[in-house]
Amino acid sequence: MVIQAQWLTDSPLKQLPHLTKEIIDNLKKKGVEDIADFLNMDDEDRKSILKLSEEQLADVAKACNRYPSIIIEKTIRNENEIKTGDNVSVDVVISREGEEADFKDFVYAPFYPKVFFFHFI
Repeated sequence: MVIQAQWLTDSPLKQLPHLTKEIIDNLKKKGVEDIADFLNMDDEDRKSILKLSEEQLADVAKACNRYPSIIIEKTIRNENEIKTGDNVSVDVVISREGEEADFKDFVYAPFYPKVFFFHFI
């Protein structure tokens, strides 16, 4: 939320370039609520709703390609021995789904004033 300069109540689609409130509202009418829904749309449906130039569509595609698809796995240590009030240890593994991450491309975050870089291992 900090990197994207968004509130929890803001549409995740606001993260994409050239998407106005009107475009986001039209996408919601089609059941598109988040980036995953947006990526899973039929290309022709997406183009007809966006009504953007080829250059703007390329900007949107570039931002989408940078959008991370992550997997979060958790393991609770001694899960069967925990009682109310106990301290709990949790191991969390965050990994990027798909191809190896190319960290030369930064996340698209036009409202964040600094270069920000996440390092996944």
